[in-house]
Parts: sequence; structure tokens; C-alpha cells
Amino acid sequence: EAVIVGKVGLNEHGVGTCINILFGREPATSPDAVPVHVLARAALSCGSLEEAEAVLRGAPRHCHTHLLLADRGGRYRMVEFCGQELAIMGKEHDGAAPPPARAHTN
Repeated sequence: EAVIVGKVGLNEHGVGTCINILFGREPATSPDAVPVHVLARAALSCGSLEEAEAVLRGAPRHCHTHLLLADRGGRYRMVEFCGQELAIMGKEHDGAAPPPARAHTN
């Protein structure tokens, strides 16, 4: 998509993002909120999964989106925004076996 600053990507540090836009009951608008594509770009500017998670936690946001963060070590965070609310699920991976498959559906 032209002019989209962030959506699906992988940076030089092995941090990756993937977006699944969700629909909410309330409009996802707020004059001081950061658009979800800019949040994804900010995550791709980070050097680690922990840094990307911290950026998303600290940013003013008002959107309905599931954003998957992952790193080359198999660790991941499933970040879900619903308006101002934020839920994060994730797993640390020990590297002993391939990471388990995960799925998110609407």
C-alpha cells in the first residue's frame, strides 16, 4: 500500500510486526492518538522485543487492532488495542525446539 509507514515488516534487529485491523463498537478516533500504522513503524524502529512492547504500552492510542510483535528467537507478543484499552499476551521461547504456532482470529 502506498504511503503506509508501517504494517508488516522485519527490521535489522530481528523484530517483526504484523497487523490485523479489528472492528470495535466505539469509533477509534482521538485527537491526540497515534495511528496504528505509525505505532507499527515505531515498533520496527526498536532494537528488541521488550523495547517495542514498551513503545506500544507508552504511546497514546485509540484504535481497534491486533498487532503481533516477534523476534528472531521465537519470542512474541500479541498486542490488542481496543480504544484506550491494551491487552498483551506473549511467550518467552527457550530456543530448545521450534516455537509453537500461534493464531489470532477476529
